[in-house]
Amino acid sequence: GYNTDLVSSETFFCDLRNKELVDIVKKYIQLNEDTEYLSSIHYIHYKEGEEAKEHTDTLSSIRTYIMLLSDSFKGGEFYLEKEHIPFGLGEMIKFDGSTKHSVKRVTEGNREVLAMWINRIPKHNKSMI
Repeated sequence: GYNTDLVSSETFFCDLRNKELVDIVKKYIQLNEDTEYLSSIHYIHYKEGEEAKEHTDTLSSIRTYIMLLSDSFKGGEFYLEKEHIPFGLGEMIKFDGSTKHSVKRVTEGNREVLAMWINRIPKHNKSMI
């Protein structure tokens, strides 16, 4: 599950067996299917007063994509390494999962995003035994 120490918002995790949604997402992200896989798609709904504390996605993602699904809110600014990164409705940002990021407190309205995590396909050691 989502680390509730970082964010207290409602989070919806997508079932990756939803081929239609996965195929749509794959049109908009970079994915080398020989070495990587889409490990998670989730919807995050930040209500007034909610935020995401600074964190990394290192354990969950080598690369993270965030798409903004709403713009009827105040506050909720997105920061990468303490630098404000503005992006608008329908826009998507991509960053390395080891990059510290946060979302400031939403002061009015609802901030909705779709977050997508990419991971490496584990290499399996082959043995003759």
